[in-house]
Amino acid sequence: METLDVSELSSIPEEIKYRGYDGLVYSLKPSKILAFSGPDLPFETQATTYFMVTQLAEIANLDVNNKKDALTRVRGSLYYWYSVDKDLRKDNGNRKPSDAVLQSLVDSNDKVKAAMEEYNVARYKYNTLNNLVKAFEQRKDLMQSLSAKKRAELQTGQNTL
Repeated sequence: METLDVSELSSIPEEIKYRGYDGLVYSLKPSKILAFSGPDLPFETQATTYFMVTQLAEIANLDVNNKKDALTRVRGSLYYWYSVDKDLRKDNGNRKPSDAVLQSLVDSNDKVKAAMEEYNVARYKYNTLNNLVKAFEQRKDLMQSLSAKKRAELQTGQNTL
């Protein structure tokens, strides 16, 4: 049996920091905001916390799209720059280098590597927040099930919680 070991990659975020409407930095601890006990269903905070987390995911998604666009612009400008480079043309018999050569030069450029890393980090943050949104949706479903169970027990007079 094979084991998937990701322990050397990173650790699961214990805390998610964000800037609030007032400009101050706050933090969320997923293990704290998702937890609840059967008797104490957090109906008062579910909707507002869910809304906040979805807004953070949307902001992170916007950042992903902006980083992806920046990466595309860096690649495009480098592709053009390499395609008109006099030394490269001279080495290729005064013709534009092949697309494979140009793409290889672009992909190995430090600017592309840096832009790709920024894009990947932004995508990781978005995916983390999107997974938190999904966890809140599961939490909602669980709260609904527990609430329905409580109502059924109250109607039958078997309140054993």
